[in-house]
Amino acid sequence: MMWLLPILVLVMFSTACGNLPERAWYAFKYGVPQDKVTINDAPLDCNWLYSPLGNKGCHYEKRVSTLRWSMSTTNEPIVSYDEGKTWNVFTPDATDRVPSTPAVVSVWVGWEKVVGAEAFPWWWDLAVIAFIIFMAGSVESAIARTLENSVTDKLANRLESIEDKLESIEDELRRH
Repeated sequence: MMWLLPILVLVMFSTACGNLPERAWYAFKYGVPQDKVTINDAPLDCNWLYSPLGNKGCHYEKRVSTLRWSMSTTNEPIVSYDEGKTWNVFTPDATDRVPSTPAVVSVWVGWEKVVGAEAFPWWWDLAVIAFIIFMAGSVESAIARTLENSVTDKLANRLESIEDKLESIEDELRRH
């Protein structure tokens, strides 16, 4: 059961940090400050454990899009919302500095639903069910061991107290 501790610590750390490691990765990858990276939470409706339990025939894949700014050949600020494929003239805020060459200004990570039989392999349901049964068995046996140890300890303590009382009664009888 000691192998479970590192996994639990990792889950707790990732939950506490939220998207921090992922946000830092995208900030590093695209050369933007972390506050310019937006990561939406993954939807849960395709989750195996989401009601009703089982394979929903879908899953979500990450989709990353960037906002890019640059100056055009006519020295006008231009923006691209589609990874630099198309550019449009725009008016930036007075405080914004538009780079002369194309640069990523912000990153957005969203989710796209993938539906169909290819969404999850057939063995996924079996693997999840086997894991649940394994964990239930592990938990059940841990509870049983705990209860067994607890009952054994209580019986041993009770037996000791009875033996002590018997010894004291025998001592008293010998004295009389």
